[in-house]
Amino acid sequence: PFTVTIDAAVTNPLRCTSLSPGSAIAGEEFEITIQTFDAYNNPTDYEDDEFVGWYGRAEEETIELIRVLNQNTSSFEFILKGTKTIAEINLIHVKHNETGIEVANSPFAIRVVPGSANASTSYHNLETDTLDTSNKVDFLLQVYPADEYNNLITSATGYTVTIKRGSNEETFDLKAPSFSYTLPVEKSFDGKIAVSFMYNGEHIKNSPMRIICA
Repeated sequence: PFTVTIDAAVTNPLRCTSLSPGSAIAGEEFEITIQTFDAYNNPTDYEDDEFVGWYGRAEEETIELIRVLNQNTSSFEFILKGTKTIAEINLIHVKHNETGIEVANSPFAIRVVPGSANASTSYHNLETDTLDTSNKVDFLLQVYPADEYNNLITSATGYTVTIKRGSNEETFDLKAPSFSYTLPVEKSFDGKIAVSFMYNGEHIKNSPMRIICA
């Protein structure tokens, strides 16, 4: 008998398969993996294959994918590593450099979500240190939780507000979704209210505040 070895044809970008995370946490690295195949779905392994990626619609600044050996399959793959800090949906295009054709499923949509809450970037709603008490006031105390990259967070625990009037001091949990507490202040109250906004025992941005009521 004659033994005939059939080699894979050239890499066809439209037949390449991919692995994409779909979502990633702000500031943490994510990967898009490209597995190469020819037009007949045979896996390819050519050293001169190159793939590049870029963010958004315009191909302004490209990122070269790294060719690595997958120890589990003993085949080479191309990996794009990325990190984004803004919580939004990113479109990432990947193309085969030689043909200029984008791989199947490109562009890849990766939704970047906020990371963990951070005291130094979280902030409150108080813009002034005075409060007009000529009438009864429902004094709104509110926190805007954020991660270390200033992305606002809609779900978090550990936020509190401590209110001190004279010798009286009270602490309230600030819970989602509003992260707020309304303090009733009686008409004609004349004095100071100390307000401390905390996250896990640490002051957030511009905390504490001393409010002068008159």
